[in-house]
Amino acid sequence: MLHLIDIARRARVAVIIFAISAGLAGCASTVSAPTPYSSCYPGASYTLASGGTISAQQAGAGRSIQWGVYPQISGATYHVIVYTGGKKYDEKTQSYPPHGSVDGATATKYAGKLFQISGKATKGNDVLTFNFGCNIK
Repeated sequence: MLHLIDIARRARVAVIIFAISAGLAGCASTVSAPTPYSSCYPGASYTLASGGTISAQQAGAGRSIQWGVYPQISGATYHVIVYTGGKKYDEKTQSYPPHGSVDGATATKYAGKLFQISGKATKGNDVLTFNFGCNIK
C-alpha cells in the first residue's frame, strides 16, 4: 500500500527523465519519462543534462498543445513521431530542433489520454533517443 507521500513523490517525478550514457567517443543516450505522466496543462518539461529542453504546453481543456525538442546538439538530424492517445499524429525528419502543435479538436478528442513525443537526434556517432509524454487535459 502506498503512503500519501509516495503518491505525491510519484506525481512530482512525472517529468523526471532517466539518461543512460555509454562510451566516450560516439555517445548513445536514452531519455525517457516514467509514469505516471504529469498534465500537459499548464505545461510539462524536462531540462536535459546538456542544458536542452523537451516540453509540451496546453492552455486548458480542449486547447491546442504546443511542443518542442531542443537538446542543444548543433548540426544534428532529428526524427520525431508525435502520438495523441496512442495514435500517430505527426512525424518529422529535419536538420533543426523539431517543434509543432496538436490542434484543439484533436486534443479534445483525446482528453485524458497520453500525448507523447518519441524520436532521436543523431550527429555522427552520437545519438540521443528520447521519449516524453504528458496527459492531455
